[in-house]
Parts: sequence; C-alpha cells; structure tokens
Amino acid sequence: MDVDQFDKLTRKLDTLIKLMALSACKELPRDEQALVLSLAGLTSPEIAELLGSTDMAIRQAIHRAKTKDRTSARGEREKNV
Repeated sequence: MDVDQFDKLTRKLDTLIKLMALSACKELPRDEQALVLSLAGLTSPEIAELLGSTDMAIRQAIHRAKTKDRTSARGEREKNV
C-alpha cells in the first residue's frame, strides 16, 4: 500500500468513526452528544454544523458535559466511602 492509498483509507476510517459516534449518541441530551462527538475527533465547528448550533454553543455544551461527568464521578466516589 502506497502513501496515497494509506491516506485515503485513513480519511475513510476517520469519517466512519465520526458517523458511528453520531449514530450512537442520537438519543443523548445535547451536551452529551457534543461531548461524544468531540471525543470521536470532531471539531466544535463540525459538531455545530451537524447539530444545527454554533461553535460557541458547542464549546459550552462540551464544557458542561465534562463538568457534569466530573461531578457525577465525585458523587459516586463519596457514596462508596
């Protein structure tokens, strides 16, 4: 496989991963959708376009989802002590 073929394959796989992430998170709340798509490698402008939002709104949604996740994890640790 030459470099061009490898690059094309890499781009196709990257697109497939992003589409799978989008499909997997459709039932989640908006903030969690944004976080999942971000973790799958999409940029905030790409996520904004997919979800019909703005770049800034998506950045805020990702931040809220991360904060919520940390708070939930902290609460679970405290329950188990």
